Amino acid sequence: MSVERVWELIARKLAGEASESELKELDSLLKANPNLHFPLQTITDLWQQKRGADQTELEAAFQKHLRRMQEQGISFAGANAEIEEPATYHLTDHSRRRPWKFIAAAASVLVAGSLILHFSRSSTLEKVRTVAEKDPGSTSEIVTRNGSRTRIKLPDGSTVWLNAGSKLNYDKSFGVKLREVTLTGEAYFDVVRNLEVPFLIHTHRIDVRVLGTQFNVRSYPGESTEAALVKGSIEVSLLNDQSGKIILKPNQKIVVDADSTTHSTKPKLPSRWKDEDQVSIQQLTIDRRDGTTLETAWVENKLAFVEEPFIDVAKKLERWYGVSISFSDPKLEWIPLTGSFTKENVSETLYALSVAIPFKYSFTDSNTIVIGK
Repeated sequence: MSVERVWELIARKLAGEASESELKELDSLLKANPNLHFPLQTITDLWQQKRGADQTELEAAFQKHLRRMQEQGISFAGANAEIEEPATYHLTDHSRRRPWKFIAAAASVLVAGSLILHFSRSSTLEKVRTVAEKDPGSTSEIVTRNGSRTRIKLPDGSTVWLNAGSKLNYDKSFGVKLREVTLTGEAYFDVVRNLEVPFLIHTHRIDVRVLGTQFNVRSYPGESTEAALVKGSIEVSLLNDQSGKIILKPNQKIVVDADSTTHSTKPKLPSRWKDEDQVSIQQLTIDRRDGTTLETAWVENKLAFVEEPFIDVAKKLERWYGVSISFSDPKLEWIPLTGSFTKENVSETLYALSVAIPFKYSFTDSNTIVIGK
């Protein structure tokens, strides 16, 4: 795969200059390389934000990010093709730069700035580890804000996809006797197998122990906690209770309800678990329309839910789009919703849902939404 070609196709798409064959080519590249979906969405979001800015402000931001890239030695193929040496570029100088070529350079610069601020690139993680080495008691922390998702590489080579509104912590001792992390929010793990150094994930409700596998853990405050196994084997235990442990098989998940209620058949569990928490073992949920596994759909940049209460869907929308949602009519909160969205913005998503069930929505500002009848 040519990195330069990917940049060119993305830039042409943003500029509205891509032909039908080029759009098909980009779609094929995205299907073959799913890791490109998140960078593409990031570029699109950033470009739309900058496009609406004041021209002088936009140009100043462009030059600032360009200098920042040059100072830090950051190289992006799409930018290098146009920016061969330090210079001043004018955003309105269309005689020197075709729109799609400008976007290829500007988008790469914008993404570079975004990566530095929000994403855990390998260089950023290296800086974090260097700090940890200087301070024996230090802890590395990776945070994703609402409206963003990221992929990180841990020191042992394991890969973690961190969903919106999530936080992952680990300290300097990671990989010595244990590979130990603490998660708030949601993450998908692809853990490098190491029989001698187990991988342990702490959440506010459960601990997950693994040797090497692929699985998803969701543990947002105030919501049910889940561990969903895709491949391999994991051992789950309740926090501060090591007397009962559950071994999950592939395509199974364990759910610890936040409100001590459950809507599925409970398995045979240790008696102490039944007294303290409502716990259930369930099969992973498959969307029959397209075969998507709901528990891990977000890793593929897809927002999906099946028969979920509107109140729970609203929380997902808040994190996915970086908005705030409230209900003026509490009766709407418990209406079950089903949907699957990839490229839609929050307005398009709400409109599609409002067609399926009767409700109205309004924006009190750009990031605050009220839902009612």
